[in-house]
Amino acid sequence: MKKIFLFAMAAALIAVGCSKNDDGGTGSQTLVLDFEGDAWTALVDNPQYNGPLLYGDGYSWHDPETDLYSELTNSGGDNKFWGGGVAISNYYSTDIETYGTSDYQLTVYGNGAHSGSCCAVCNGYKSSYGDSRSFIAFKNSTGVIDHLYICSTTYLLNSAAGNGYAPAVTGDDYVKVVATGYDASDNETGSTEFYLCQGDARVTEWTKWSLASLGEVKTVRFDVQGPADPDSFVLPAYFAIDDIAVTKSAE
Repeated sequence: MKKIFLFAMAAALIAVGCSKNDDGGTGSQTLVLDFEGDAWTALVDNPQYNGPLLYGDGYSWHDPETDLYSELTNSGGDNKFWGGGVAISNYYSTDIETYGTSDYQLTVYGNGAHSGSCCAVCNGYKSSYGDSRSFIAFKNSTGVIDHLYICSTTYLLNSAAGNGYAPAVTGDDYVKVVATGYDASDNETGSTEFYLCQGDARVTEWTKWSLASLGEVKTVRFDVQGPADPDSFVLPAYFAIDDIAVTKSAE
């Protein structure tokens, strides 16, 4: 928990990992959460699986500029990352065989973040067994999440190739992420989806995903889905995000 405490101290003193663009006379401003700075690096767990941060006493983060935050979903009741959440990462590789197991669950496919050195890895989905969907939310306000950049993880791509633990994604199979927006009263504002795997196609580079259609939201929850019943979903429900652009009323 020491690293999380250090992040909280740093966030209280300085605005980190965010750029801002005032929007003229429209009364709004666009800010981009890029997860850059020492405070974000301090939130990268080591080892990636069963490390002291993600499998300690709880894990959360908050960016004071955008007001975006996230915490573990605690779907399993033990407040660990295997129950869903959004974790900061600076692990990257294109070797899905070596880095394609749960031991490397924070490893993003590629040679780096969309910008800078850090990004975030999301884990979780919804089934009859529980709701482990990862989420990002405005902690003390609301806003529009215009877009973000999304990429696959080595863990997902290795499993999607067929590795003995999960069948290969091919033919009519797919893995997609469904983003659903919620207002301050937890009513749905809309949803949009992005395909990470579709037949033999794979997302192997950072790709822009517009969430503007969700409108003004308090929370966005991410559900990783396949063509089968969610209770039968066996692929790793992991993907990476970076450079989250939000529009908020100028103060």
